[in-house]
Amino acid sequence: MILICLLIVSAWCADGAPAAQKTLHLLICSGQSNMGGIDVPKTVVPPIQAAFPQDEIVVAKFAVGGMPILCWSKLPEDAGKTIGSVVAGTYHDSLIAAVTKALAGRRPDTLHFLWLQGETEGRNPTITQPYYEKELESLITTLRKDLARDDLFTVIARISDHGASRQLKAWEAVRAAQVAVAERLPRSRWIDTDDTSSGKTDEQKKASITGPNADVHYDSDGTALIGKRFAEAVIAQIKESAGKP
Repeated sequence: MILICLLIVSAWCADGAPAAQKTLHLLICSGQSNMGGIDVPKTVVPPIQAAFPQDEIVVAKFAVGGMPILCWSKLPEDAGKTIGSVVAGTYHDSLIAAVTKALAGRRPDTLHFLWLQGETEGRNPTITQPYYEKELESLITTLRKDLARDDLFTVIARISDHGASRQLKAWEAVRAAQVAVAERLPRSRWIDTDDTSSGKTDEQKKASITGPNADVHYDSDGTALIGKRFAEAVIAQIKESAGKP
């Protein structure tokens, strides 16, 4: 089932002062259905706002369930490829459009790309670590180029350990690729999702916290935890950009 999550734009002003007087932070959120399930205004924005109460936070979100990273790809070798009716690179264009709409002509002081995707590739036995690394690195560098912002920060949520008990080699390849890209590219980091909860029963949910996730999709507690970790990473990045400890 394909779930299309529409653009969410949120402006958070602590004291009602004109937005132009505030430091502006842009959160660019994209990925598959797990990203679509994260309530960014409720789980990601509040901790950041609490850390920087005088600043403004704007969110641009574009997420589509069940689709591979190829849909975001602008690599020359992917040009013209299709996934169903979707041409490679279409979602990158949609993401840029979402950012443009969210900013409404303003220039953010910091930009943060939050990425949660890879479950589709994880269940595709043909996927290798080098392939996903190349696609993800290209996505980030192209986004920086198209936005004309080399200072864009990236936070990659490594997909859960769902594939561990199922011996899915491609799943582990995607996880390794996500960490490799986060550790190689400047202004990038990754967050862990292994201890998030998923599953339909209480027993499955509890087991997912200490062992492999029962389901591909996180439950509400799981998405809330990922949102919190995204926020922590963004806070660290904002402090880094300002030269603060």
